Amino acid sequence: MSILPKSSCNVLCSIVFGKRYEYDDDTVCTFVRIFFDVFHSQFDNFVSQLIIFAPKLIYIYPFSQSYKRLKKAFKDFAEITNKVFNEHEETFDKEHPKDFIDAFLKNMKEGSDKNFDIEHLRMYLRDILEGGIVTTTDTINWSLIFLLHYPEIQTKIREEIRQIVGPSGSVKISHKDDMPYTKAFIEETMRFATATPLGFQHKTNKDAEINRYFIPKGTMVTPNIWAVHNDPKYFEEPEKFKPERFIDEKGNFVKSEYVIPFSVGPRRCVGEHIARMEIFIFLVSMIQKFEILPDPESKIPCLDDGFVGATFVSCPYKLIFQKI
Repeated sequence: MSILPKSSCNVLCSIVFGKRYEYDDDTVCTFVRIFFDVFHSQFDNFVSQLIIFAPKLIYIYPFSQSYKRLKKAFKDFAEITNKVFNEHEETFDKEHPKDFIDAFLKNMKEGSDKNFDIEHLRMYLRDILEGGIVTTTDTINWSLIFLLHYPEIQTKIREEIRQIVGPSGSVKISHKDDMPYTKAFIEETMRFATATPLGFQHKTNKDAEINRYFIPKGTMVTPNIWAVHNDPKYFEEPEKFKPERFIDEKGNFVKSEYVIPFSVGPRRCVGEHIARMEIFIFLVSMIQKFEILPDPESKIPCLDDGFVGATFVSCPYKLIFQKI
């Protein structure tokens, strides 16, 4: 089992559970199996998206078998989180909340908002862990593929790292704003290899009208993020990987409002800020300490060599981390 999703999982566990785990701990391994392995199964990944549009497929083989695996995965998730909730209930101190769950429990016990209940907490944890483990890992995986295809980009990022962080300095999120090319590379990675091409579905809670289209209450709405990221109206030659599109003539990073890997609005991904920090620190730390090289005995994946379902996953590949 790859160390990358486990590392990402531990970052999230330290925030939401107030502790980190050893990489062979059952909790980490189960979370990775639930969220990473399920969505990295080409068929299960595809079915997880398909049944949203055609729910009756869950009664037809082989979709029914895939659905059972997905259902079992989320049942396992509920069992773990129930155990964690009970532990936090026993040690809860409203004056000293130690993590995300304690902060949520504090609001829940104060009763100021009916949306603070166990079911909402479980959904928040699922969104944070699922998004953090799966999409963060996938984005880093794609970024490594791009570095294999474009070694000159890797060299340019490493030079920026040496100027700002140093060859052996500790990477901090505060370095990010001083590293425009690295930011541009990450932004282009998230545009080109959109982690969730169709985003996450939402349901309208009242009638709405957008651009003269009437959308009744209770309608399932699916955002086509891939279409935005590949619209030539917003991105010249969108089929090409070009970090420079986010750099102005003065060498400054220019953010585009049309790069929306975490969706937009008040219902955007709750873990966006955590994911962005993880991707930056993980990626910069790797490039700082290693030269990322292709495995001479295997083929470098093509830039679109992946499969799409709920997430856009790269096909398996091998590379070499050569210590600098």
